[in-house]
Amino acid sequence: MDYGMRARDEDRSERGRRFPDENKSSKTVTIRGVDGQIYDEFSQVIQSSGMTMGDAMSKMMRDVSRDFDEVFPKLSAMNLKYMMKKDKISVEHFDNLSVSLKDLEETDKRVRFQHIRSLTIEEDITIEAFETYVARIEHCGTVRISEVLPKLLIYSKIAHCDQIEIYPLVHGDPLEPAV
Repeated sequence: MDYGMRARDEDRSERGRRFPDENKSSKTVTIRGVDGQIYDEFSQVIQSSGMTMGDAMSKMMRDVSRDFDEVFPKLSAMNLKYMMKKDKISVEHFDNLSVSLKDLEETDKRVRFQHIRSLTIEEDITIEAFETYVARIEHCGTVRISEVLPKLLIYSKIAHCDQIEIYPLVHGDPLEPAV
C-alpha cells in the first residue's frame, strides 16, 4: 500500500476535507483582504451544506462570470468586456419605448434595457423570445409587460424599476394562429 496515499486518505476523513479530483483542473489560491467575519459566516454555511470552500467558490465564480455585466456593471474592466461582447447591446435613456418581437429578432442579440422612463414589452413577445433576447431591464420607471409571460420570469429579468404593470392580452393569445 502506498503510505503517502493512506496518510492523505486518513487526513481527508479526519478533517472532512476533499482533495481535488484528479480529472478536474484545480488550483490552490490565496485571497488577501477578505473580511474575516464574512468569511467565517460564509464558511460555516458552506460546511453545513456539505460543500467545500473550493466547490462553493468555483460555483460562484462560474455564476458571476456568466452574468458579469449584471453583477459588476461599474467596473472599468467589465465595461471593456461588455463593449467587446458582440452578442449583447444596451438600450438606454429613453422617455418612452415600445419593443416588439420583430424589434428583438432584428437585433439577433441579447438586449439590456436601462434608464427608460416608460418601457412597453409588446404582447407578441413569446416566452422563448423574452428568455432569448432580453438580458436585463434595469433602472426604468414603468415597465409594461403582457400577461402572456410568467410573472417569475418577468421578475427575474427586472431590477430597480419603479413600477411593473402586467397588462391583459388585447389581441388574443400570440401563440394561437390568426384565423
